[in-house]
Amino acid sequence: MNAFNTAIEATYPYIDTGGVSVLSDNTTTFAWEASPGNIAGNVMLNLASNTMFNIALNESRRAVGYGPKINGEIQPMPSVTPRGIGPAIKWIAFFGSSMAAWPAMAALYVTKERASHVQAMQLSNGITPAGMWIGHLLYEIPIILTISGAITGVFASTGQFFNLGLVP
Repeated sequence: MNAFNTAIEATYPYIDTGGVSVLSDNTTTFAWEASPGNIAGNVMLNLASNTMFNIALNESRRAVGYGPKINGEIQPMPSVTPRGIGPAIKWIAFFGSSMAAWPAMAALYVTKERASHVQAMQLSNGITPAGMWIGHLLYEIPIILTISGAITGVFASTGQFFNLGLVP
């Protein structure tokens, strides 16, 4: 281990990817060059994982030689922030107004009901509050799904919003 550390410390300006050290007691150490955008850490971890996996397979006598490979992949994560204040304000305006649309429709229905005294008539006819809420939900769910589907279709078809797939 000390020889590996000494070699890495002495030659690190000239090493592009890093190195792997496997001792006789199967203690593994790996080093990598960790500048931004460099995938050497993933390469070294993949090499160390495959080396240790093959050592474990050979010691268990389940396989001799090279066993199956562990393949690691890396790709950069997309940015989740819009570029500039203009797209951010446009996103807030469109998304905020569209997400306010369907709750407003549900609130309008209850307001219309109160104005026409429907709830008082329903309660006087023996409808329970649970039944009344189920009726409200059965009435509102198709409207909510229709409006949400239309909003999703508009957002998906415009292509002007940034990283729409990352919206929770």
